[in-house]
Amino acid sequence: MPYPVRAFVAVVLSLVIALPAVGHASLPQGARGAPRLVRRTEHFMVTLARGSLHRKEALEFIARLEPTLAVVAERFGTPFNGRERVDILPPQRGACAIRGLTFSGKRQIQLFYGPNTDLDRLQALMAHELVHQLQRERFGDRVQQSADVILLEGWAMVASDDFARTPDGGEPRWQARMREQVRQNAILPLTVDLGRNCRTTTRNTIYDHWASFVAFLEQQYGQEALATVYASGHGRAAGSADYAQVYGKSFADLEAEWRVWVQGQ
Repeated sequence: MPYPVRAFVAVVLSLVIALPAVGHASLPQGARGAPRLVRRTEHFMVTLARGSLHRKEALEFIARLEPTLAVVAERFGTPFNGRERVDILPPQRGACAIRGLTFSGKRQIQLFYGPNTDLDRLQALMAHELVHQLQRERFGDRVQQSADVILLEGWAMVASDDFARTPDGGEPRWQARMREQVRQNAILPLTVDLGRNCRTTTRNTIYDHWASFVAFLEQQYGQEALATVYASGHGRAAGSADYAQVYGKSFADLEAEWRVWVQGQ
């Protein structure tokens, strides 16, 4: 699941240039308004549904895909050699609406946005979703399907935060928002259950917390341990990875350490 964006930044858009479009033929049509193929690039096949982005917006967004992938693949340290299907669909509605989903085993991403979308924010969300795909490329299907949600989403937040900066570019937006949560003495338990409280606002806030926790683990204990604990998951439940085996400390102890650490960030 994506982080309802956040702008998942200005980066150096270099290296990758989208391949010419392979025509603009439509995919086979089912129900009226089914997604139509817009363009293929080296690593992407993008479809567009009625009620989502305007075609001009979609083409501008597609031009950013290859450079975005290049940046997040380097940041995450994992190449992507396949082709991802990206479906741009109308926005969801309601308190629990989401903005993006990644089906990493199928190499498919769905984005739920309407016309006149801020493309910087859409690019940020796409960067987040691409990290989920790269997690699967690096760790495989079994690990990806059983990864602790804290690590799953927190790492995607951190590894895509080149595209989600504060207006001055000085720091990731999740970090600035987390600092405000600390200032307000409003830190949530890391084990918040989004199945019980699916509101978009809750999801946004806890994703910031999870990003901060992953940054804490990476800075205090290193990237190798982070990769090891990620691969130790026993299911999606928050806190379910084998923290004690990897760090010699329980999840509760690590959360307590993080709560002290985050006060100084």
